[in-house]
Amino acid sequence: EGRRRILARVNQRMLASATPWTELADMVQEAREILRVEFGAYAAVVDDVSNGEIARLIGICPIDWEPS
Repeated sequence: EGRRRILARVNQRMLASATPWTELADMVQEAREILRVEFGAYAAVVDDVSNGEIARLIGICPIDWEPS
């Protein structure tokens, strides 16, 4: 559910902006807030585990990215 909400918000912001790349920082923050709600009791670890998921959903993930 969280992924769907993030993807919907990213699509809305990208389509509404003439300069979508300027929206990235705000989109990352919004995605983290959504994931914090979804993680519930584990919300404290969102910043540590969410970067790859957020990058994938926003579309800024480098080609050679691999989880470590």
